[in-house]
Amino acid sequence: MHSRTAPHRASQRQRAVQRRQPRVSRLLAWLLAAWLGSGTLAQAQAQAQTQAQVAPAALPAGGQVVVGSGQLLQATNVLVIQQNSNRLGLDWQSFNIGSGATVEFRQPGVG
Repeated sequence: MHSRTAPHRASQRQRAVQRRQPRVSRLLAWLLAAWLGSGTLAQAQAQAQTQAQVAPAALPAGGQVVVGSGQLLQATNVLVIQQNSNRLGLDWQSFNIGSGATVEFRQPGVG
């Protein structure tokens, strides 16, 4: 009896996880469909999936220092955030990091 109970519990947990995972995607797709007006749920899901993908070379964009002192130094596929004060506040238009990009944070006193 014990041997049948353990696999049964595992399969119940697996089904529970599978039921929970798509819930957010379905809600997002429904909200997109409602916001975009006409269109099917499938179209909204496809659009949500496309928007969620980040280009491999994507880096944060439109960064500005708003608190403290620092610099943003960008080269190909690399962004270095140099913090020159104890506190640094930045404001971004977007903050995406692609799989082929690197963001390096340099803070004072960290060597």
